[in-house]
Amino acid sequence: MKDFTDGCTNRLVGCYVEDQPWDMVLVRVYGEGTDLFIDREQEIRNIQLMYEAQLGCPIYCSFLNGICYGFAPGHTLDKDSVRDPKIASFTEEQSNSLSQLTELLCGEISQDFTDGCTNRLVGCYVEDQPWDMVLVRVYGEGTDLFIDREQEIRNIQLMYEAQLGCPIYCSFLNGICYGFAPGHTLDKDSVRDPKIAS
Repeated sequence: MKDFTDGCTNRLVGCYVEDQPWDMVLVRVYGEGTDLFIDREQEIRNIQLMYEAQLGCPIYCSFLNGICYGFAPGHTLDKDSVRDPKIASFTEEQSNSLSQLTELLCGEISQDFTDGCTNRLVGCYVEDQPWDMVLVRVYGEGTDLFIDREQEIRNIQLMYEAQLGCPIYCSFLNGICYGFAPGHTLDKDSVRDPKIAS
């Protein structure tokens, strides 16, 4: 058994036969209160979709406060390793594969948002339920140099806990899937409107 200690909310243990560590099964026990900001059913669906798209490992089972799933050996990328030409090429291939994942998440309907200047943002929803949209954001190249992605995810989770935002369903190497809050972008005129300001 191997106890993974990098996580901040869950307990994660890897189980394997001594001479076959590559064939590890991960057992994740959810941290107390994490269901307040993570939709566990959606997370399981996302892991299954990632596996179907050959971008993740299979889920073997779920239980009341956790899941068992496959292990993908590797290393966490940092600002130096992500610039390695071999790794950058592989990352690009995986990013291109996300279009397949988007199709699995979306079915027929998706909306490409073009307001952002650094990220690709696609909204996926069932035709008659656009209010229940899931956003898939793929980070723009180099944005990790000026945005702390882990802190961004923590901030989104805190906003959701305070009922001021939407849940994060999952994160992946270069992006996140999260809920959609319908509304409008405020401009300098609308922000001065007394009804909106109050």
